[in-house]
This record gives sequence, structure tokens and C-alpha cells, in this order.
Amino acid sequence: MPSDAFYSGDMKNNFAATNKVWYFLYSIKKSGNITTSSKGDDIKKFQENYIKTACKTDSLGTPWKDKNIVLIIVEGWSADMVGYLYSKETITPFFDSLAQSSVQFTNAFSTGFRTDQGLMSILSGLPSIQSINMPDKLDKVLSFPSLAKAMKVSGRKTAFVYGGDLNFSNLYNYLTRIQFDSIIRDKDFDRQLRSTDWGVPDHLTVDKAIEIIDHQKDHFFSTLLLLSSHAPFEIPIPNKFTGIEGQANQYKSSVMYSDMALRQFFKQASKRAWYNNTIFIITSDHGSTHSGWAKMEDHNRFRIPMIIFDPSSSAISGQKITTPCNHFDLPLTICNMAGADGHAFKYSRDMFCGDMNQYAYWNVDVSAGMYGLQDSIVSSIDKTNSNDSNQAALFLDMIKTWFNTL
Repeated sequence: MPSDAFYSGDMKNNFAATNKVWYFLYSIKKSGNITTSSKGDDIKKFQENYIKTACKTDSLGTPWKDKNIVLIIVEGWSADMVGYLYSKETITPFFDSLAQSSVQFTNAFSTGFRTDQGLMSILSGLPSIQSINMPDKLDKVLSFPSLAKAMKVSGRKTAFVYGGDLNFSNLYNYLTRIQFDSIIRDKDFDRQLRSTDWGVPDHLTVDKAIEIIDHQKDHFFSTLLLLSSHAPFEIPIPNKFTGIEGQANQYKSSVMYSDMALRQFFKQASKRAWYNNTIFIITSDHGSTHSGWAKMEDHNRFRIPMIIFDPSSSAISGQKITTPCNHFDLPLTICNMAGADGHAFKYSRDMFCGDMNQYAYWNVDVSAGMYGLQDSIVSSIDKTNSNDSNQAALFLDMIKTWFNTL
């Protein structure tokens, strides 16, 4: 696997360490254009309108130019797990309490259903593409935009912390390329701590994250990816929810455990000198069907929690942003608020703009859709319904066309 040979932040060193002939043949195998269903002129027109209407102004008035930023990505939390969205139970009590003091995004969507898709969107501003694992495209990954790089250019130290195996989906290759200063993964934990199928339990991973951030000291951008709420839901505490619902209750128990890990993280962070000068962004990498709340291709399956918390200010406390938005909108939003250059994120929108495009996009391997502000699906496609007048098809083809040019 190519990720195993990628050891350096300098990609020239990585490529020198790999077998060049093998790498070339692998890239040829992995390359090739993706077919589109819409007419070229229609795609071009759609893109022009999309980019033209992408607002780039800050409406909250809370610039983060001198702030640290911590981005926490929880694993597979669907919207029915959290109190400010659709939960009817107390599953995430800490997150719910934090949300009350945060900006709450009430119509936030993942674009895909896998962790690699979530990371591409959150860290590179890239909407997912049906049936494509982007980090596998070694001939294209070097051209991906990078939030970590934008943060580095703005003077911040960068780190990524995860308790699992980043060779999964070729993610180590991707994270190395987008220039995180430090990448922590399962190999960086003592072997006895890797006690689950996926790696290190969340409560131990957040301890490591605190340690890494402490070493960064000030003016940093750190990303923390959790894993314990991924199937098979192995957690180091008894299941809180039990009964005949089986997997649904295991899933809810794992989400509750991850929420406990978040509480532990913030309890430790609040004692640090850097805490009050830090913006905390918490979202999920994708939604879930495990609770039974939404089916795989239901638009609710892609609804996710997303909040922004500033412990130093009550000005944003409890604000609700109802405009539909996506993971891929985070990079431009963060750059605009942090005083960094976000021009590379051409499909990303500023989520604090009231006049941004009023829809969100998602896809699975067999269908795609767009969600409008009026609480309805405005456009959807599947393999039997794909035409050039369909907005979801045009959006998907816009991203495919860009991907083909890399």
C-alpha cells in the first residue's frame, strides 16, 4: 500500500522512497476520466452561477485571526443523536450543553457516507464523488486543496490526531500530502492501548490530543478524529442502552461514550492557558443508519451535528444558522474567519453568509441529491434518473469535471 512508504512531509522524499515504476503503473491503473451525464455547456453554466453566488463575507463579526483552532471530528454521529437537532433521548449530554453556548448549524450535511469522504470535504473542501475513493487517486492527490496548508501559511502549527490505522482508505498518503506538521496515529500509542478492532478508544485518544496541543503551545490548528462510535461499537464501558433493538442500542451507547470522551477533553483543555484563545469546531464525519432513524438514501441520513464554540465570548452563544451547508464549506469559512487565504477552495462557501447558495448536496454510490432551504429535497438522481436539467446531476458533474482535469 502506498501509504506505508509515505513517511515525510516533503513529498519529494516520499516519492523517492517508493518504487517509481510500481508507482507509475499504480497511478495509471487508478487514473482515467469519470463519465458525466450532463452537457458540457450546461455544466460550465452551472459552475459559473455556483461560484458567482458563493458569498465570501463574514456576518458574525468574530474574526479568528489571532485564535487557535481545534477541529474535532466525531465518528458517524447522526442528527438524531444530539439534542439541538432530532434526538428524543439524552445520548450526548455534554455535547448538548456545549451546543447551547455555541453557533449551531441546523441544516448541516455530510456529502458522503464514509470517513475518507468526510475528511476530503472537511480538510480539502471537496464534495464526494460517487464510487470514488479520492485518496486512492495518487496521480491527483497532489493537486487537492489543503486547509492544513492554508493554516500553516497563516502562521499556525498544524497537527492531526487519530487513534486508528491511517493506511485505511490511503488516508496517511492524503494527510501527508496536505502538509500537517504532525500526524499521530495508532502506531504512536503504546500497543496495549490499541484495544479495539479500530484502534485506541476515544478517551485515550483525547488525552493524546491534549498532549500534542500542549506541545504546540500557541497559534495552532489541530484536528482530532475519533473512532469509537464506528461499528462494531467496541467501548470500554458497559452499554448504557440495552434491549431488543440490538445494534441500534450498541450504536447509541458508543455515541454516549464518545460524548464522555469529549467531556474529558474539554475538562482538561479548560485548564490550559491556550483554552480561552481557541475556537472549537465539532462535527461528524458522516451520518448513520444504525439507529434506524433514516434509510441509506434518505436525505436525513446525511444530516450531521456541527457547532462552533468560543469559550472567550458569549456573542455567538446559541446562534442558529439555518442555511443548508456541507462539510466542504468549512475550509473557506475557517479561512475567512482566521484571516487565511481560502481561494483554493473553489466549491466551498462561507457558512456565515445569509446569501450563500441555499442548498446542500450529498451522494451515495447509486444516487445523489440536493436539499433546499424549504425543508424539501429539491433535486435527486439515481442510475435510472439522470438528465442535464437536474440540479443534483449538474452539481455532481461539476465536481467530476474538475476531478478529471487534475
